[in-house]
Amino acid sequence: MENKCCKIFVILSLILFFTIPAVCSEKPPDFPKKPIRLIVPYVPASGNDTQSRGIAVYLEKHLRVRVLIENRPGADGRIGVNEAWKSSPDGYTLINPGMPTPILNEKLFPVKYKVQEFTHIFAWSKDNIVVVVNSETWKTPQEFIADAQSKTLSGGVTGIGSSAMVAGLALEDTARFKPVNWVPFSGGGETMTQLAGKHIDFGITTMASAAPLVGAGKLRPLLVFSNEKDHRFPNTPLPREVGLNLTPIAVVWGVFAPPGLPQQIANILEQAFFKAVQEPDFLTWAEKLRMEISLMNRDQFFAYTISMEKEIVKHLDKLKRKINQ
Repeated sequence: MENKCCKIFVILSLILFFTIPAVCSEKPPDFPKKPIRLIVPYVPASGNDTQSRGIAVYLEKHLRVRVLIENRPGADGRIGVNEAWKSSPDGYTLINPGMPTPILNEKLFPVKYKVQEFTHIFAWSKDNIVVVVNSETWKTPQEFIADAQSKTLSGGVTGIGSSAMVAGLALEDTARFKPVNWVPFSGGGETMTQLAGKHIDFGITTMASAAPLVGAGKLRPLLVFSNEKDHRFPNTPLPREVGLNLTPIAVVWGVFAPPGLPQQIANILEQAFFKAVQEPDFLTWAEKLRMEISLMNRDQFFAYTISMEKEIVKHLDKLKRKINQ
């Protein structure tokens, strides 16, 4: 299994390598020559924090400077993202914002930044969104969808302005559910605990949040918001397999720099991240965490931002009504 994963990673790496823009032939800038600050807009030990600290070790090897993690939590990431936005575009400030939350925040709350204007650098992993039910209830997505079309169900999500909520609204609309009673929780773990106790009918969260109770046999994954099978839940259907046309939705970890970063510096950073994620020790660490490696170069990361913004806009009125209730 490990060899197979490595082969897949190498293929993806080669594809990515040939899609990364060539570094300009001009004399490269004297960069970096001092430590780089990597902002994490959440608390220590959060998913963003773990991912950032994990890759920083290998990024330092290829940039040959320290990469210092700076936690700037608050307002569901808005404080840290605003800090990155106003920083100098010199390559010495980066942020791992945890996409697509910054887009949701931009659309739902007063913020100073515009996600599309950040300099997108690189993304290395994702955590797919999954629909989960109590193992004593529905056994197939078809059974679940049929019931949700005939009666009002309660669905747990990680906050109203979250990627899980966007996925839930997309499912509700596409599958023509009766209006769902959406119940927001403080995190995916709490959502899954409430589902295991049958306090809600179903939950929508990331695979990482669902995995412990799914592994314990208390919960059952019914649907993964992806176009490709996820090795963590390989037998769980995809939307197209049950006749649903749903946009893939996942939490994506990658880095932005402030707007206006010179292209040459962006190239240096992009190449350094690309080399860091190929380090055998990084891949071993990622495997232990059951991370889903999903590489996006600068252009691909920006394209992802555009697609997520379009999906969020579709459900913006519903999200605003939920927040104002």
